Amino acid sequence: MKHTYGGLVLMFLVACVPPPATSVEDPTDTDNDGLTDVQEAELGTDPKNPDSDGDGYLDAHEHTEGTDPLDAESRIYIGNWPYNPSKADIPATDIGAACELPNGLIQCVEETTENCSNREDDDNDGLIDCEDPKCAHAPKCVCYHPRCIEYATEEEVRPSQPCNETRCIEIDEESVCSVTPIPCNDNSDCATNNCEGLTNYKEYCAPPIGWVFPHIKALDQHNQEVDIYDFANQGKPILVEMSTGWCGPCQQLASWLLTGDETIKEKPWWDDKYERVRELFDAKEFYWISFLYESADRDQAQQEDCEYWDEAFPLEGVPVLLDQNKELHCYLKPMGIPLANLIDENMELLTYEHVGIAGAFEKLLELFPEEE
Repeated sequence: MKHTYGGLVLMFLVACVPPPATSVEDPTDTDNDGLTDVQEAELGTDPKNPDSDGDGYLDAHEHTEGTDPLDAESRIYIGNWPYNPSKADIPATDIGAACELPNGLIQCVEETTENCSNREDDDNDGLIDCEDPKCAHAPKCVCYHPRCIEYATEEEVRPSQPCNETRCIEIDEESVCSVTPIPCNDNSDCATNNCEGLTNYKEYCAPPIGWVFPHIKALDQHNQEVDIYDFANQGKPILVEMSTGWCGPCQQLASWLLTGDETIKEKPWWDDKYERVRELFDAKEFYWISFLYESADRDQAQQEDCEYWDEAFPLEGVPVLLDQNKELHCYLKPMGIPLANLIDENMELLTYEHVGIAGAFEKLLELFPEEE
């Protein structure tokens, strides 16, 4: 380029300079664990081994969750439960689909100095056992009554029993220790569009078959919070069992799973074909998750009750989770325990029973027929 100015020729050289090169990280992921080889080099993990420390969790997943992919003792779950990196994609539901926590209404007392089953006035208030409002939450004291939030769930309580109103008590919201089922008259009353007759006395909102199981996080026997949606998308159905520390048949069921104890076979609902379920369990064809909602003393379950249960029945691969606020209890509404229900890998209900294990076991046998 040139310009003439006063007889002088001015020449300008214009150079075309390319933009600075941008740094693009090599996307190669040799072991397909979700970390590029460059990232693995930075972390010190093995780019040719998706699980560098051999703890059962991919390096990328451990890096995401903040555990050490180079230390087998540092893992996402101490119990080696599965991990689902896509759990946020599940169209989650919550307990509120079938339960509610009313404000200022009758609720149960979380702690009490009254022993509800020893026929003594432990707190010297003139009221014994179920006569004392502090025992409104006790399984043996609950009954059907408009002022009671609980309903008869244990075998020693019969709907025909009269309800003493002193078993119920109005307390503030901070003392709440359980949620309540939502009563209904027809399907339109329920967010689930399913009003189910739980008993001859009441109907409640309930999830229909195919409904997504609620997104629950609960403490396990290792005192670690477990996200139940981590069991999704693993290619296996999931059996959810409701239990208590005092339930004899629940203990027999766990003992049968653990050792093949045949005591459970004395139960009238037992069928010899259920032996196949234990074979499927041993073969890890499905997951088994146990929820505890009451202790051996029939009190509100605590995390240590999960520890005690696991010590008594150390079933490999079975998380023992705490239903401390009886949220899942309200959702599934057990009328007899052990209670088992089955959900598929998409977290959709395959069964919705209120009593026993037969429904879940029959569904498992249907899903895994014996080869002829």
